[in-house]
Amino acid sequence: MMIAIADYHDDPSELVGRRDRFYCNTFTQNITSDSVLGVLVLQPLPRTLKISHSREHYERVRIFADSGFLLGTMVCVPEGLVEWSAPTHLSQP
Repeated sequence: MMIAIADYHDDPSELVGRRDRFYCNTFTQNITSDSVLGVLVLQPLPRTLKISHSREHYERVRIFADSGFLLGTMVCVPEGLVEWSAPTHLSQP
């Protein structure tokens, strides 16, 4: 089981940022060729989360394993683009 934490764009009229939490077994991620829209599809529902600079989409979505380990983050960066990042794993002999 994985947990997706989706953050909305900050609203200056609110004291606390808004955030949604979703549960999934697996996910796929994709960023458009112009890098202005990212899409995460959570399974098995499926639920589609869109990440962009548009206020109708999320600003950031983080995916965690049920152990709390961060699997990846899709986020809007200041340059107007969307990026996906995942921690690198060091293999041990």
